[in-house]
Amino acid sequence: MVRRQSAGYTLVELLTVLVIVGILAALLIPGTRPSMQARLESAAQIVAGDLAYARSLAISRNRTFRASFQVAENRYTVGPASGVSGSATPLDPFASDRTGRSGTYVTDLDELPGVTGVFLYKVAAAGPAGGEYIEFGPYGETSHAEESVVWLAGGMGGSERYMAVRVNPVTGLATVDLNAGGVKP
Repeated sequence: MVRRQSAGYTLVELLTVLVIVGILAALLIPGTRPSMQARLESAAQIVAGDLAYARSLAISRNRTFRASFQVAENRYTVGPASGVSGSATPLDPFASDRTGRSGTYVTDLDELPGVTGVFLYKVAAAGPAGGEYIEFGPYGETSHAEESVVWLAGGMGGSERYMAVRVNPVTGLATVDLNAGGVKP
C-alpha cells in the first residue's frame, strides 16, 4: 500500500513562523515614533482647539478672552482679558501643578505627550499693541485687524519643520496650515 503525502504545512511549521513574526514585531514596534510632521500636526491641532475654546468662552460668556503665548517658556494660557472680571475659565484638568493658575487654562507644550520636540516658534499677531496674544470678543472676532498666525517648529539643524495655525480676524476661526513643505516663516 502506497501512502500519499498531503500538500500543506504542519502545525509545528505554522507555529514556528508565527513565533518568528511575533519576535520581529516586538522588536520593531517600540522603535517606531511619529514623524516630526505628525507631531507638528498634532501640536497644531491642539493649539487650534485651544484657540477655538477661547473663542467659545468669549461668545458664551459675552466677554473678551485672550490666548497669551509665552514663546520662551513654550506654553500659552487661555483666560479672561485683563480688566475683565467674573469670567474665569475652568481649571486645566491635565495640569500637574494647579497652584497660581486659577482663572486660566495653561497648555505647556513640553508636558504634552506625543508632541516631543515641538515648540512655539513665534506669534504674528497684528493687534493694537502687537504682542504675543490673540484676543476674542463676544462675537467671536479677534481684536486684531489682520490675520494672526501661531508658528510651531520642530526638528534640529537642516531637518527643521514649521507649521502655522492661522486665525481669521473677522470670524475668529483657527485653521491649521499643513504647510507640507515645512518652510521657515
